[in-house]
Amino acid sequence: MTCSRIKGAVGYPRSASQVNGSDFQTYGLLTLNPGPDVNHITVLTNIGASQLYFNGGSRTFLGVPLGGGQFSNAAVDLNGKNALVAGGLFVNNGFVVDSSNGGAGTATIVADFGRAGERGGFSKMASSPERRQSAGRE
Repeated sequence: MTCSRIKGAVGYPRSASQVNGSDFQTYGLLTLNPGPDVNHITVLTNIGASQLYFNGGSRTFLGVPLGGGQFSNAAVDLNGKNALVAGGLFVNNGFVVDSSNGGAGTATIVADFGRAGERGGFSKMASSPERRQSAGRE
């Protein structure tokens, strides 16, 4: 995995933190803390050629629960590639988008075998619904 942290990322309203990931895989704890307001969000962007992998034993927390239908100021930008959650926990209290193709990208979160997910946040559902697959392993 290659990650770089950039302040004020392009395409987002003055990001609080921008993390760019290439060949991204996690087996451990990953927390994306929210930015202070809607004009300063925390974003993990896939800049690699492969999808994002949230593997067995991983625990990923995107933002914090706010309640009242509000989303946390933390995001994952799939940038044209799916995210695969296989045997891990992915808690979305922020939002997941695909900014490729002028924001009309169709990448999604794929919840594979042995996964657990919790969603209080926003996923780009209109063109890219969260998909569940078992690959015969459930």
